[in-house]
Amino acid sequence: MTGIAAFWSKRIRLDADHRFLASTDLLETGNRASQVDDSCGVSLGTPGPRSLSDRWLESGDFTVAIAGSPIYDKPLDWEAACRQLREGQYGFLRELSGRFVIVVRDRGRNRLHVATDRIAQYPVYQYEAEDGLFFASGPGAFCRLRSAPIFNPRWLYHLVMCNFSPLHETFVDGARRLPAASVTTVDGDSGNKTTTYYAPRFEAQAPFQSQDDEISSAITLFADRVPRYLGEKEPGVVGLTSGFDSRIILSYVLEKAGLSTFTYGVPGCQDIELAETLAGRLGTRHSTVFLDESFEGALPDLMLESVWLSSGLQSMIRCSLLFAYRGISEGAHAPEVVLNGTSGDQIFRMGGGPSNVPREMNILFRSGNFSSELRQNLATLFQDAEGSFQSLQDVRDGLTGKYGDITESSAHLSYFTYVTPSEYFVGEGAIADSFMDYRSPFCDRDLLEYAWSSSFSTLGMSRFKGADKPSNRRKNFLSASLLAANPEIAGLPIQERPLSAYTSAFLPKYYAYAAKSRLRRYVGLASGFSMLEDWERWFAGPMQARLRGLLAGEPRVADYVRRDAIESSLARGDQHLLNKFATAEVILGLMDNSWDLDGLRRDYE
Repeated sequence: MTGIAAFWSKRIRLDADHRFLASTDLLETGNRASQVDDSCGVSLGTPGPRSLSDRWLESGDFTVAIAGSPIYDKPLDWEAACRQLREGQYGFLRELSGRFVIVVRDRGRNRLHVATDRIAQYPVYQYEAEDGLFFASGPGAFCRLRSAPIFNPRWLYHLVMCNFSPLHETFVDGARRLPAASVTTVDGDSGNKTTTYYAPRFEAQAPFQSQDDEISSAITLFADRVPRYLGEKEPGVVGLTSGFDSRIILSYVLEKAGLSTFTYGVPGCQDIELAETLAGRLGTRHSTVFLDESFEGALPDLMLESVWLSSGLQSMIRCSLLFAYRGISEGAHAPEVVLNGTSGDQIFRMGGGPSNVPREMNILFRSGNFSSELRQNLATLFQDAEGSFQSLQDVRDGLTGKYGDITESSAHLSYFTYVTPSEYFVGEGAIADSFMDYRSPFCDRDLLEYAWSSSFSTLGMSRFKGADKPSNRRKNFLSASLLAANPEIAGLPIQERPLSAYTSAFLPKYYAYAAKSRLRRYVGLASGFSMLEDWERWFAGPMQARLRGLLAGEPRVADYVRRDAIESSLARGDQHLLNKFATAEVILGLMDNSWDLDGLRRDYE
């Protein structure tokens, strides 16, 4: 992956090419800069040489490394900003939006500063070892240090039961993600560390006075904010799907020069067909990455490489992302920026689906506690049944302590503001960042402020509120209104319905199209309708030998997972558990090999 690596130490001195600092350029592209002095070091890797020149700045006492893509409301004088930082003045950070981490080395005061974005969407972790204090964009980097880290089983329990750690734990024991909207400062003389917050947590605001005001405010905000995520001279690509969110992002950047679109998926799937049709009608240059025989042939190695390249932040079942982002980066019109619609569904349409809210978390959000059979289920999976149970209780207590009553809509929107962007989508970002800048406009500071006062966000429409669950028409009303505001998009149907079906006050029109859509979907499924990805077939086919090579016999993960649970999952072809167990096995292998991919491959040949 790319990103930052930094350290403070009085005991060791790492040179600029040390494997820890070189973790910011795992693909060895050469797009990396490093600076090391008596007690501190900083390394920055970017997906391209242009972005490196924009984000590695040296002036007087200061070295500035900028990972990700800060979105500026106005031009920023970085030397003046560094002097403000030196004096504990953080106003300039409140004016930034986007996904970023900023590291400043102040040689004049012998300090190291690490600043996170408003919701800690761009990852940076800290790890205190015998040799010093270390920071990195991925926990895998800490496995390249002299003192080998210890595996954290709590992360594994969270991965299996919650799909990620809602408490921001990592597989490296003692390595934790830095909090949102924070500046961590290390004194270079003493090693003392302080953390200061430069902005408050998002909270519910006064609601709009009318629905018309609410919709018009959203249209104005999206028209102002989304175009800021793609510069006038930046070749950009929008990842299109069959849904609302990516189309909304596309509709507000259509006028940008050099814009293109792309889709990936199984040949013949709905996302590819609809995206190609949409791009053709809009006249945008479009590319498709097919998950075909070449993908299936590469799957066994992609399973390992995606975990390695993402620094352990992405599970192997999403290795299709590596294939897709690598594919579009190698095309004739390689983009420098990818815009996506991630988090739109979680923030603005009721609060996510089963991928980022699995069964136990769903129960927690609805009832305030996990299921009554949780302890029994954990006992069938893990060697340390009591330890795994306590770790899940810690999730409940931690979320409640941070966000309040976990059954309330405000806690649900907090989860989709501060947890899913920084945990569920973090692996995709880490992979994409190896090839281009990954940007998520739905997580913009001002759009989040809007969400925290809107009845059309999860704040007003949480799907975990039982009888209060809104209709499909209402949950898509804002999205359809945002699209209808663009004349080029307004006439194009979505999900086989005109936008007016969602925005019209005449309800029978919506229900008529909904019935028609359900009928067509039923006919499509009956005739072999293709999904975006075909994991059921891949698990049973091209992935099978690799899965058995990882998990059969004496796997490392069996120190934490019951052998009968592993064997049963293999026998049943349980995609959920096999993905989690095999991902953990790959991570344990990489930890034993100092995060070296070739060493891991040799282990499983």
